[in-house]
Amino acid sequence: MFRMRKLDLNKGQSKTLSKPDSFRRNTTMFPECSSSGREVQDTLAVRFHHLLVSLEGGERTGCLKIESARTRSRSAILLYRGRVVGCVYGRKSMVCQHLAEDAHKYALSDLASPGNLVEAYELSEEMVLSAAALFNGHPVHLEPGPVPEHVFEQAMATVVQSGLPGCVVLTSNSNETVCIVYVFAGQIVGVHSATSGWLKNTKPEALRQYVRELGPVRILGALLPARNGKPDQLGFSLTGLGDRPCIAAARLQSIEALSETGVVVLQQQPAQMPGGAMGTPRTHAHGRNSHVKRASDRSTFNITPG
Repeated sequence: MFRMRKLDLNKGQSKTLSKPDSFRRNTTMFPECSSSGREVQDTLAVRFHHLLVSLEGGERTGCLKIESARTRSRSAILLYRGRVVGCVYGRKSMVCQHLAEDAHKYALSDLASPGNLVEAYELSEEMVLSAAALFNGHPVHLEPGPVPEHVFEQAMATVVQSGLPGCVVLTSNSNETVCIVYVFAGQIVGVHSATSGWLKNTKPEALRQYVRELGPVRILGALLPARNGKPDQLGFSLTGLGDRPCIAAARLQSIEALSETGVVVLQQQPAQMPGGAMGTPRTHAHGRNSHVKRASDRSTFNITPG
């Protein structure tokens, strides 16, 4: 039986969850943990319903990754203040990956089933909003060019000058993600390489040199459009309780049934209702229009039962 352990990346410990040699799966489009604040636990020891409600009610920002050795599946859920702003699910037996609400259904099924692994870690709000551009944003128009570094500079200039959250993704000719640059409010907040992890030197010249050394790569950019200063309303409710009252009770029953049987009975998600988790008004001390002032004192999601 797997036991939860906190990993200290500075001591060279390896992840408990398996990781492919390269970014072949869409789950690797999600930001990796950049500190020691990570928990890995067997889903047998996770109180499924309690975990979901606490993540949404506590408005946590970060990532959940679930892996099942039995079904050979992997999924990832990106959370912003307790709401799902990105979700992907893939299984060996499936022809294609599932996204958004469809992926959410399958991911919760694996989370509710014993014998799987769940990894949880917090991320900065800047990082999550930048990553959310891949799932809720729109692509950046780029003029093709023979030299990848020129296209990269074009993409970076567009994202940086927009002032919006966004990212620039570099992929190989075999469609494997090589590197992702995360940008928020005109500043680079992180650069993650498939082979080197988080890059320490993110200055423009260092990034240009890095792109030159990569050789032939394809480049795309994405921007998260402004939503009237209310990023809290991105995505959809993790539990369904933060969405329209007419479906809240049914979604809660579905989650409870999932935790008991592991059978997926969740329905597709309609448009969300304004307000916080459980449908209650938000009362952030930092104000409605702040994107990044909230910061948790805890480094993990505290998924240990107790």
